Parts: sequence; structure tokens; C-alpha cells
Amino acid sequence: MTGLFERWWIITTIAGAILGWGLWLGLVQEFADNPPTGWEREQSPVPYRESALQGSEQPTVGEWGLDFYRAIYPTFPTQGSKSLSFKARIPKEGMLEAWISSPPIRKRMGDRWMDICTMRGPVGQKTDPRCIGKSDIGVAVILSRLSGQAFFSVIQEDASGRQVISCNNRLETTPTLEEAISVHLEPTRSTLSVQINQQTIQCDTDVGDRIPMLRSGLRKTLISDLSYGGITATSLPQWRLWACMLSGILTVTGIGLLERKHGSRGRSVVLTTLPLLLGLWVQQWDSKVLIEDLRAAWLSPYWLATILILTPTLWLKGLTATWRETHRSTAAHRTILVACCIMTIGVLLGHDNGWIGALACLGVQGIALVICRWWKLPYSAHIPVLLGTLGGLGLVAVDSFHWAGSLWGTVGGISFGLLLLANRFVVPRFNLWSLLLMGLMLVSSEIALRATKAGLQWSNKGANTEHNEIFGWVRQANESFELFEKGQHTQYPDKGFPVAITAGNHKKRIVSFGGSTTGGAFQNDNLDEFYPALMERKLRNPQQPFEVLNQGVGGWTTWHIEAYAQQKASQLKPDIITLYVGHNDILTSVPLPYKELYPLWQRQSSSQWSQTLSSIRLYQATKYLLVSLKGAEQKVAVPIEDAKENIESIIATFPNTPIILGSEGLSPDPGILFGYNQMMRELAAKYDTVYYIETAEALSKQPPHEVFLDDCHLTTYGHQIVANLFAETILEVSKQP
Repeated sequence: MTGLFERWWIITTIAGAILGWGLWLGLVQEFADNPPTGWEREQSPVPYRESALQGSEQPTVGEWGLDFYRAIYPTFPTQGSKSLSFKARIPKEGMLEAWISSPPIRKRMGDRWMDICTMRGPVGQKTDPRCIGKSDIGVAVILSRLSGQAFFSVIQEDASGRQVISCNNRLETTPTLEEAISVHLEPTRSTLSVQINQQTIQCDTDVGDRIPMLRSGLRKTLISDLSYGGITATSLPQWRLWACMLSGILTVTGIGLLERKHGSRGRSVVLTTLPLLLGLWVQQWDSKVLIEDLRAAWLSPYWLATILILTPTLWLKGLTATWRETHRSTAAHRTILVACCIMTIGVLLGHDNGWIGALACLGVQGIALVICRWWKLPYSAHIPVLLGTLGGLGLVAVDSFHWAGSLWGTVGGISFGLLLLANRFVVPRFNLWSLLLMGLMLVSSEIALRATKAGLQWSNKGANTEHNEIFGWVRQANESFELFEKGQHTQYPDKGFPVAITAGNHKKRIVSFGGSTTGGAFQNDNLDEFYPALMERKLRNPQQPFEVLNQGVGGWTTWHIEAYAQQKASQLKPDIITLYVGHNDILTSVPLPYKELYPLWQRQSSSQWSQTLSSIRLYQATKYLLVSLKGAEQKVAVPIEDAKENIESIIATFPNTPIILGSEGLSPDPGILFGYNQMMRELAAKYDTVYYIETAEALSKQPPHEVFLDDCHLTTYGHQIVANLFAETILEVSKQP
């Protein structure tokens, strides 16, 4: 071990290479999240993108990521050939649409869809490149693994919808899609040549004159070797890898040389460099998922791994250098002066009225100096001042929105520094000072967090109920539980409980259960716009009158529906039940499944201590950190097995009542719910009173913008499709004895 310490430069070289590799990975991820040069990215129609849904595929050098229906399209003119070529890696449950001629862009205007290319835009607004051209059709090749198996088709889309194009020949073997595939599309006036790897087919179709577009499904698809019209998109230059590696090695080794020059031993250099060696492990984490789990929107997903290993390294090296200088120099006043200047400049630039915060920070740093003098430690006085400066500036770095955050961050850093000195040297009333400084450090850290965006995100109320670009429309599980347990019927079911149950009459009652797609979506404000109301109109028949009771609630899962059905069974008295479920069960991310989370919430909500504890930011931060250690598959609100138990409980509650299960549609593809839908198919095969309809499949056959407002909420046309499918099945079921 002594020999290793003497050869400290070996460790710094390895650590520097790891740091450089992390910088390179950050560049690769940032490159993949941006469109290629000369291309633009279409905005996603969904309110936010949850990284856990995008899959675990990580980009390699020269790959661009397409996720959550964000398309890319070229913005440069081409001469002659309009061919499109690329390589693609399509994950399981993934999909890719390669449009050789993009479809017309339409926008929902009430119940109608308008071609926005024909609408007059603001003066001076640049024309969307996808609007260039006279053709009103789009032609695409679709490659997917939505059920885990490869699927290939060529489609045409126009104002009447989508239809599959028949080709003159077929692929001899369907590509497996498990590895990267090469695609080349060559259009002519009346045909489209499609080459998949080494196989080619010819399709008779009018391709049109619009530009191409590449668009994926929920899962991230990775594109490389992209070329259009003979112009190849530029990739990330390989020399940047070596620049990153060399920069990392020179930086870490240079710091080591500087430490040695100022009297540091090889052991100190090696031990303070150890955090960088963890980079190989930290760089395997999915930074985007981790940031969402930690609710840390202020962090960059590209450089998170680098920050996590570099911060403790610099902190340790700074602390050891400070400690070393206290034993060899009496010029601590220079260090103090530099630290105070840095703090002053940072607070002045970071906040409005920053001069007040700067004066306050200088004041508490002066108090720290007085305490050190009282302890007769003149040479160590700058340690708490330095740590106080780091604490205050650290609050600016995490988006402190008030100078008080920097002030209390400074107090926390100073408290930690004084605590170190109190434990290192014999000071009067050591135990009392340690207890006082420990408490002050925790309290000041909590207060400082409340003045930052981090503190707002870690609050159990407040910002979490608003729309956030990273976290979307977030409603806390505890708020949902409160509304559910309160149990008050609503006029419109967006507040955690359904509308009131109507009194019984001579009509045959259909009870429709579901989430916001059934009732309670924030895009709609009238239950007459949802499929249950449309279904009732479809079922109007004087000989056999029906009434449809909409019991859908925004955010509800089969866990909510089962519990509600148990409570209200005698009041509901359904003749037929419909369930349109799946999205909220599988795609709601929570620390624990609702079946486990609800009893825990009940115990905590009845405890004043638990309520107080949940309002503490440091506690919330620790909780989010523990949650982040769990895999995405362990953070599902209602796992498939739990959903099966819930539906079977509903079946047992209404043993002789026909129950119709509908697969919930997703845009752009329902592949992620394949296992869930398969569970419902099996229940329909197991029970005589249970039926299954493929509503998601019917919706996926339509252009997404025709039937979806975002990732799951439906347009009027989408609601009509779902209503028609349920109504047809209800009429068939009603005829049975």
C-alpha cells in the first residue's frame, strides 16, 4: 500500500481518465437529445415526458434519440434525389415511423381538425418546413416491437385517415429488430422502394412532395447514419473523446502535482482522489430517471454523474489543503479575504437586493472568526469561513430564489466548520458546543432549502400540484388519498371522487369506471364530451332503455375502483359494468404500490408526528433518495398482479353482472400496456360474465392527432370510437339470456 501511495500519479491518471470518460458520456447524451444539424425537432403533444417510460437504452457515439413522439425533420432544401437512409435501434415495446413524405399537420379546433398549413399565422412567423409542398397525403414505413415481436408495414395517411399500402412483393424474412437495422427509402413519381437491411420491396403509391419525418413511440428509439437527399447528418467528432480524456488526466494529475508541491503526502493525494474512481459505477446510472426520482429539476442529466464524483473530490482536497495550511502558515487572513470576496460577489450577482444578503453573510462569517479567537485558534479560523462560503454559494447553485437562502447556507457551512474544529481541538464546554452546532447546522440547512427551488420540489404540497416541465401535472398520492377517504361526490370528477349516484329507475343501468379518460380530464370540462355519454346516446332504444352512470375519476386506478365498488355496491346496482383502465395503473410512478402505500398513509395521517416530519425538507430529500435506489419496475402504482386481484374482487362483488374490460389507448402506441391487456384477455377467458374489447388497438389504427389530445386523453372522435365499441358489446351482451 505504501508503494501505491508513492506512485500516486498512477491513481490520478486512472481517476482523470474516468473523469474524462464521464465528460464524454455527457457530450454523447447531450448530442443525442438534440436534433442533427440541419434538422428540427417537433414538440411532443404530451404535457411532460417521464424518463422511466422511455426505456433504458443509452445512446452511443453518433446516435440521436427519438422519444415520446418527438419527431425530427430536415429544414434544408435538396436538389434531385429525395432518398432517406438511416440505421435504427428499436427497443422492445418500441416503434418507429419513417415518413418519406410527412402527413398534413392538423390542429384541433373544437370538434374539427384544421390544416394549420392553410391557416394564416402571425406576421413574420417562419413557415413550418413540413408545410412546403402541395400534396395532402403522407407515406410512411412503420417498424415496431409493440408486442415484443417485429412488425413491418407501409401506410398512407390523408384527410380520411390511415390505410395500409399493398406492395408488389414481400420481405422474405421479417427483420428481428433486436439489433440495429438499415433502412433506405427511395421514392419515385408513383412508387416507393423500401430496403430493409439487404431486402427490397416495391410499393405502388403517390409519395407526395412533402419533406420526410422520423417519429418514435413511447420508448426511445436511437437513430444513426442519417442521410436525406444525399446530405449526411454530421456526427459527434471522435477527437472530442480524446480531448475529454486528456483534459481529465491533465487536470487531476495537475492538481496532484500542486498538492505535492505544497507539502501534501502521496497518501493524501490518493485518498482524496478516491471518489473519482467511483465514476465507473456512477456513470451506469440513468441520470434522467434519478433526477426525476430525486425531484431535482435544477440538475443537468448530462453532467450529473460528473458532478456526483467531482464535488466530493474537490471538497476533500479543499478541506485537506485548508487543514494543511493551518499548520504551516500564519497568513490565514488572506484566505479569509478571498473567501469573503467570493461570497460577496456570488450573492450580489445571484439575487435581487443581494447586497443585504452579502452584508448578512459577512456578518455571520465575522461571528465565526470571533468564536475561533475565543477558542484561541487563530490559525484555523478560516476553515469555517471557507465552508460557510461554500454553503452560501452552493445555495445559489441550486436555484436559491432569495438572499436568505444563501445566508442560511452560510450559517450551515460555518456551523459544520466550527463543529470540525471543536472536535479537532480541545475547546471549553466541548459537549455543549457540539450539540449546539449540530442543531444549528440541521436547522439552518432546513431553512436554507425552503428558499430554493429544491425546497419547493421537496415540499409535500405547493409546487407539486402545479405543472412542471420535468415532472408534469403532479398530484401527490397523499392528496389523492385524502380526497378518496373524504368521499364527497363532485359536480365534475377531477377532485378525487366521482359524481353522485343517481336514483334507480326502470332503465338498464351501465356503470362506467375509469380514470381521467372516462371522466375528469383537465382538457375537458363537460362529462357530455366523454365516451360514457356518447355511449348512452348510441344505446337509445325505446324497447330497452339504458342509462349510463359515469363513475370515472381523474387519477383513479383499479385500486380506487375496487375499493369504491365495495363501498357503494348497494347504491350502484349495475346491470352492466365497463372498465377502461391501464394507464394510471402502470404509468403512475409512486414509492410503493397503492396497496402498500395507502395503509402506510393512513397510519401517518393519523399521527401528528408523521405529519410534522413530512413537512421537513431534509426528511423529504432523504425519502426521495431512498426511492431513487429502487428500479422503475418497482415504482408502479398498481402492478399487473395487483390489478388482476382488484378486477377479480369487482367480479366477486357483482357475480352475475356482465363486466366489459376495455384496453386503454395510448399515443402513439399501446405497446407498454401489452402485458396488462393480456391479463384482461385471460380474465375474459376465465369468467363467463367478463368480456374484453380491444379499444386500444382500434385507436392505434387511426392517426394519433385524430383520436388523442396528448398521450392518453381522447378527442371527440376518439371518444366516439370507444363509445361505439363498448355499445356494440353491450348490445350483444344484453341479448344473452
